[in-house]
Amino acid sequence: MTKRIVTSVAALAGIALASPAAAQGIEDTDTAEAAAVVMAERMRDPAVQDRMVGVLADLMDAMLDVKVGPLAETLEEFGDEPVEGIDRDATLRDLAGPDAEDIPADVAEELPRAMDAMAGMTKGLAAMLPALREMAKTTKESLLNDSRF
Repeated sequence: MTKRIVTSVAALAGIALASPAAAQGIEDTDTAEAAAVVMAERMRDPAVQDRMVGVLADLMDAMLDVKVGPLAETLEEFGDEPVEGIDRDATLRDLAGPDAEDIPADVAEELPRAMDAMAGMTKGLAAMLPALREMAKTTKESLLNDSRF
């Protein structure tokens, strides 16, 4: 369970770092590639990783104190069956058991490696952007010229 949480947190960190630079609808391929490279470099920066580790470890610690009752109610509202077998006053920390205390430290240990891996994937995506944009352009032209659409 702890590894899944750490991976999820790392993904959120990558999204948080990526959003300002890459999610602005950049049309120019060179600019998009440059933004992705800058974003990847930021994810590999030890100072950025240290700040992110501190913030996310604190966030994980706080999240562990969230009561599960409202979460169970939401699941019941959208699901077909009642959520049974849990104490509605319990926290995520209670449900996670003794390993819960290790989660913030696990985040601190694993996050830099996860951010390095995401940085590598981001650079790979940046290299693919010209081909992806060309494919999108070709697909759009094909659809516009297809009488079935």
